[in-house]
Amino acid sequence: MARPDAARVDASCHFVVFLDSVGLITTAETAVILKVSPVRVRQLIRDGQLRSEKRGRDHLLDRDEVERFNRDGRRPGGRPKKLTATKHLRVR
Repeated sequence: MARPDAARVDASCHFVVFLDSVGLITTAETAVILKVSPVRVRQLIRDGQLRSEKRGRDHLLDRDEVERFNRDGRRPGGRPKKLTATKHLRVR
């Protein structure tokens, strides 16, 4: 997580931007929140499941949207459950 006193440099404008104060987080910070890899975060962005803003070569995401996605938009992890034989049979 970014500290409030930590500044990041916006490469496109050469301004120091306090991302935490405007609610934007990086893909690495998003990965920590979602408990996935940064590569998976970029896949979610590419698939349209997460919106991001591209700054230079980095994607910046809205912290509130990431927390909403973590709460509401995810399927349970792991392998899908096998159906039991009774669910396959039609009861008459």
